[in-house]
Amino acid sequence: MRRLPKRNPDNNDPTTGILVDETGKRQSFVSGRGDYLEEKALDLCKEKGWQPFDRTRHTEIKVAVHMRLTGVERATLYLNNEPCDIPGANCRILLPRFLPPGAELVVYGPNGYRETFKGKSEG
Repeated sequence: MRRLPKRNPDNNDPTTGILVDETGKRQSFVSGRGDYLEEKALDLCKEKGWQPFDRTRHTEIKVAVHMRLTGVERATLYLNNEPCDIPGANCRILLPRFLPPGAELVVYGPNGYRETFKGKSEG
């Protein structure tokens, strides 16, 4: 967590995350629009018949799509912000849908936040 930039929500700073996969490989992700992983998340929405969620720009959703594309089944994500929990379609609700079926992602955030998300079956 110390390697992550401090996020200032008053400045609308992006959420940054470091993913550590099952092999120990580390990779950085940043929230925002217009990148490859957001496009792939929107493609997944279209493929599954889901409405195109605005949350596809969020770091956690991008990480879930990355896990789908690369075949990662277990990983840990360290964030400088907790996953959003706004009413409706928030990241805590959507993340299991975007994760590969059966995959597991443990997410750590500020203030002791920790939650495990499991990919839902698509069958």
